[in-house]
Amino acid sequence: MSGPRVFTPAARVGGYERVTGLQQYVADIHLPDVLQVKLVHLDVARARIVSIDTSAALAVPGVRLVMTAADLPQPVPRFGPQFRDRPVLATDETKYHGEPVAAVAAETKDTAQAALEAIEVEYEELAAVFDPVAAMEDRARRLFGLLFHPEVAHSEHGATVLANFLEVYYEGADPSPWKAAWILARAILSAMVNGALIGVVGTVIGVVTGVISALNVDVVVPFLERVFNVQFLSKQIYLITELPSDLQRGDVIAIGVVSLVLSLLATIYPSWRASRINPAEALRYE
Repeated sequence: MSGPRVFTPAARVGGYERVTGLQQYVADIHLPDVLQVKLVHLDVARARIVSIDTSAALAVPGVRLVMTAADLPQPVPRFGPQFRDRPVLATDETKYHGEPVAAVAAETKDTAQAALEAIEVEYEELAAVFDPVAAMEDRARRLFGLLFHPEVAHSEHGATVLANFLEVYYEGADPSPWKAAWILARAILSAMVNGALIGVVGTVIGVVTGVISALNVDVVVPFLERVFNVQFLSKQIYLITELPSDLQRGDVIAIGVVSLVLSLLATIYPSWRASRINPAEALRYE
């Protein structure tokens, strides 16, 4: 058998190259005919973009491209580690400090920097939210506007997890009230169905196992005693396998129904509570 074994030193991949300085990173790789890119940022936490003038930047010698959100396919492509909720370049409004509003590609870094400084961005600074506790207040300003009709899924308690899910789902589109309601209902039902399916399967397995065990006590009990090397009841008292087993159909049905109802309730209530969770409240103490 080949491969690493216990007590055998394992060489770390890239470890020697890193400690000796031989490791090459992206910045160390130089390819021919590459362009240098600079991003334009606004020095505010949140702002509404009024206009972007790129004419002066395009006139700088060596500049190959100046791009804004207007030059991208519409709606603007979005990205993100979990949800695609961040536009490649800001559209209409910047949501956080450092969000890029334009990009410059030039032949050299100095040229790209000169073009970046030549871009004129007219913007209106907007109120920002810096305190997560203040963001949970009922009258807190929403940084990310609802992308669906607020009367469908927005209550006086503020944004919920499902509400944010709908915002990300459409990526800038504005669905009809019926479509938004359907997506909202489908999100709730999805969580309910997954939990209910587990509850139904568990109930069926439990009932079937219980019935089979009750009808075959003389076989099941000795088997379990041999497997686990235990004795359930002392033979000096009585043999458990000789106890009468009277299977009552009504009792079996009642137990199955109660188990099924409890499993469904255990699914419905958490799903309903989850749909009402405020993300900021949930992450407040994380």
